[in-house]
Amino acid sequence: IKVGNANIDTAAVDTLQIKGEAVVVPRAQYNPNTVQIPADGQHVLLHTVSMETVGNAISITISFDYIYGYIEGFIPGGITSNIKLIRDDTTIREVTFNIAINHEETNSAYGYGYLNKDFLNIPAFLDTPPAGNHSYKLYVSWDGAGQVNPTSYPLNVSGSSIQLLGVKR
Repeated sequence: IKVGNANIDTAAVDTLQIKGEAVVVPRAQYNPNTVQIPADGQHVLLHTVSMETVGNAISITISFDYIYGYIEGFIPGGITSNIKLIRDDTTIREVTFNIAINHEETNSAYGYGYLNKDFLNIPAFLDTPPAGNHSYKLYVSWDGAGQVNPTSYPLNVSGSSIQLLGVKR
């Protein structure tokens, strides 16, 4: 069917190409609020985004307006924050920050450390899932290993977002 002019109120199209190119399908979530992540090493779910794919690559971008956390006390282990993106049951991207501990005295486990990142962006990367419907989940954790009172100093995560760009052919 060749149409010169059309005014269509509602249409459902199974396959759409514009001059042979695929159509980009965006999925995104943004949370402007601050989420507090306890310093217990457990991953906290920030976002879940679903996308049906046809087996082509998906471009994924993750960003945060800021991440800030502070831990002080007896810390015989280390201080870490972990950002993890999982597709279905598979980890596809993981970034870990190892925070330097400033010790009050030489050979003492007592010290402090902090993480302070403004406008943190994890550069766009590609995931090529098999065809089907997939769930992408973004998690963040915060841990002061061995900290005496780990829940006293949460990690504040503000303005978190995830964007997926897939294609339909």
